[in-house]
Amino acid sequence: MSISLGASLFSISAWALSCTDRRQQLVANLANFGYDPLNFTWLKDAQVVPIFLGILSTPNESLLLKRFAAAGICNLTLAPGIVPHLIECGAPALLLPCLSSSDTHTVLSALTALFYFSQLGQHAAVSVATSLVMPLKESQDSRIRNLAVILLQEIAASSFTST
Repeated sequence: MSISLGASLFSISAWALSCTDRRQQLVANLANFGYDPLNFTWLKDAQVVPIFLGILSTPNESLLLKRFAAAGICNLTLAPGIVPHLIECGAPALLLPCLSSSDTHTVLSALTALFYFSQLGQHAAVSVATSLVMPLKESQDSRIRNLAVILLQEIAASSFTST
């Protein structure tokens, strides 16, 4: 028996929305699928990006869902066919509030994704993050501290080369 992608995703989404734990599990699984480049086409066809962006743009969403959504965006920054869509939908701007999250993993995903966006030429969108990234250079977490320094160096280098 064959189930179409649209029908199966609709069924899974309806099932997941009925329970917070299931919703978190679904978003976590979708974010994890982004680790494997073989899944990029499926994730694009399944229109997963709006799910992640919707979570990031919802003010009172749970920290755990925001963590998974930021991780999903971060994973998809390596997908050439999806990156233009992420940029067009404003993903860099939606990641900015994640930089001040109390969740370490959310901050790490946001920093990494912003670094990749900068590497892809999205300097204007990423340079806005400078004031939010500066305090992260003093983080107690060495991963956050190192990524903040690298991102600030990237922003400075892109500012220097674009002038």
